[in-house]
Amino acid sequence: MKKKRLIICLILFVNTFCGQAVCAEPQVKTNHHYLLSNFEGQGLFVTLNSVIGLLDLYEKSQSTMSVSVDFGNEGLYFSKEKGPNWWSYYFEPIALGNIRKAKIKRISQDEMSGFCWKGGRVISRSRARKLMNKYIKIKPEIHQIVNEFVHSYFDSYFVVGIHYRGTDKFIEAAPYVSYEKVASQLDSILKECNQPTKIFVATDEQRFLDFMKIRYESKLIYQNIYRSVGNEPLHFTHHDKYKNGLDAVVDCLLLSRCHVLLKTASNLSAFSQMFNPSLYVVNLSLEY
Repeated sequence: MKKKRLIICLILFVNTFCGQAVCAEPQVKTNHHYLLSNFEGQGLFVTLNSVIGLLDLYEKSQSTMSVSVDFGNEGLYFSKEKGPNWWSYYFEPIALGNIRKAKIKRISQDEMSGFCWKGGRVISRSRARKLMNKYIKIKPEIHQIVNEFVHSYFDSYFVVGIHYRGTDKFIEAAPYVSYEKVASQLDSILKECNQPTKIFVATDEQRFLDFMKIRYESKLIYQNIYRSVGNEPLHFTHHDKYKNGLDAVVDCLLLSRCHVLLKTASNLSAFSQMFNPSLYVVNLSLEY
């Protein structure tokens, strides 16, 4: 037990120290164009945090800088069939300010980590939400997928959303949450609900979905998508990369349309609250 506490304390110290180290906001250089490009292993919602951090700097620069997001032919979600810059698969392009005659400044890995820390942990949620609403526009065809799913399965029901981030999450960032703990919390909510109820499950872990099917089969709703059967996170698998990203964005938006959300630590479900500030959330775990 003492060893476990020591490990957790070390993780907390490293997270805090590193966060303070990388969160120093770069000094804006006049007439520079800040290009956010891809770094290997950067997940979709971590990238969203980085973009929010960069957009916050852009707004504070009083138009002395310009910014764009372009991942070229790289990244976990890049697909040759879909073309360059995977950001544009799911979101409208971001190119802000006067780019002409500006000197290109490619954002470094350390700077991107700083923007991510800032976007996810430093600026207020209301500020991040304003930046998202103003600059980050989801493609209309994705909204259509979500609206059709909600119309088919959510309408006339009280929907409890569950996001279980499995695979490697408990190793890299947060304590493990047992399936039984999720079920216990869910049962408490269902017991208090006096109207027709459905359960929407979003998870990267097939074993968790199988558990939920056995226990709540008649009430369960979920996307029919690829999920990991081991400990490898989906964005590192060789499955259709574009589809991996699409499924994640759709799951996030569907969670935002639920009435209650039970969630383990994850950037995906955290962004559901960005899309729906009034969403009632029960956190089953927090990052170290």
